[in-house]
Amino acid sequence: MSQVSRRDFVKWLSWAGGSAVACDILASHAAHGAGHPPTMAGEAGHFQQLPIDDLASAFPTPQSDARPWVYWFWIGGNVTRAGVTADLEAMRRVGIGGVLIMDVSLRAWGQGVPPAPCVNTAAPLPFMSVSWQEMFKFACSEAHRLGLKINMANDAGWMGSGGPWVTPAMAMQQVIWSKTLVQGGRRLDQVLPQPSSDRMVDSYYRDIAVVAFPTPPGGAAGGGARIANIQALADSPRGYDAGAQDDLRTSSGWPALPPDQVVPRRAIVDISQHMDRRGRLVWDVPRGRWTVLRFGHTTTGSHNTPAPPSGRGLESDKLSKKVTDWQFHSQMGKLIKDIGTLAGETLVSTHIDSWESGVQNWTPTFREDFNRLRGYDPLPYLPVVTGRVVENLEVSQRFLWDFRQTISELLVENYAARMRDLAARHGLRLSIEGYFGVPANEMDYGGQAVEPMGELWSWQEAGAYGAANSVAEMT
Repeated sequence: MSQVSRRDFVKWLSWAGGSAVACDILASHAAHGAGHPPTMAGEAGHFQQLPIDDLASAFPTPQSDARPWVYWFWIGGNVTRAGVTADLEAMRRVGIGGVLIMDVSLRAWGQGVPPAPCVNTAAPLPFMSVSWQEMFKFACSEAHRLGLKINMANDAGWMGSGGPWVTPAMAMQQVIWSKTLVQGGRRLDQVLPQPSSDRMVDSYYRDIAVVAFPTPPGGAAGGGARIANIQALADSPRGYDAGAQDDLRTSSGWPALPPDQVVPRRAIVDISQHMDRRGRLVWDVPRGRWTVLRFGHTTTGSHNTPAPPSGRGLESDKLSKKVTDWQFHSQMGKLIKDIGTLAGETLVSTHIDSWESGVQNWTPTFREDFNRLRGYDPLPYLPVVTGRVVENLEVSQRFLWDFRQTISELLVENYAARMRDLAARHGLRLSIEGYFGVPANEMDYGGQAVEPMGELWSWQEAGAYGAANSVAEMT
């Protein structure tokens, strides 16, 4: 993509009428070159640069690729054929070029729309039901008749990717653990407590590993030193919608800790093979006091919102390419198949909206992926994720950086880039609102979009359009 200056971006944005069309401004710029305003006249696909005084006369009749787009909310499935036709004809009449469809439920946001039949004479259409898909197909045919284009969000609501087809095993995952203190010099035969979380869905849990190490005697309460702000440093969930912390501090030199407050790397033992499926550990414990950590993973509990009940479900595992494939197939793949040749011609894009799904720090293949990307096994360093210091602060902080970097690369590769590639197979583009709280390098994440997208609010001085601009500059 060619570069666009911040000044040009803001100027073009004001011409287009709002940030909802930022993605199309950038796409038009990428297609036609830097240093020019969006197409105002002339042959399709070519710019005719106009003097500033001529903009007023050219603006009312822009070419189709220069017309602004708008959000088109299908509120809780309250959609009728007559309403679709009326909306699209009105949009065409006032010069709208395309729509971004989201099926949302605003009742939870204090903007409740009464359920049908209060709104319509018919019941609302359940998201992705046969009747809903028929309505979407009708909307595409009407848009085609009127020369409008459609971008369809990849799920219900306005965040991430998810839906009722996402099982707990396919959902965003987090590392959890339990601790058992044991006295050594004997055979231990004990059922280790299964790690738990208040975000666990349907009791879903899978073990990762069991590690043991001599309990450090030092520290304020014994058991060794603890790393401050470990939840943010390990991308551990801090709330259902709390995103990644973007301002983590680092240091050119970490303070040395007393030896009795750290866990030596060589002292950490993998004893996973000594525990059975029921959590029963049988292990000959060496002499001394030992800490046993049972690591596992479960759901983060994040759901796509604000979705109607029929479209609400768990957020998909963003670190898994296989799950991203399933998410695309479960909605966009079906819609693309239904509309036939209109895919790529009228339905021209799919969309990932703002990141509001919190964080995740595990996927079933994470250990293998970490080894592939970082070149070493993360298992001996997992105690660092609990806040313990392994070897020293510098080694532990370096592992945490590697841990977050691996999450970032997997999210970019297996989610954003994969969604873009799946869309491209069907002639579709991908737009992303890629900023604020993403557990990834936001430039890399947003840079996977064909159409980087931002937003701003009339009641705030700042908005998120700068992130989209920066992505456009760097990709």
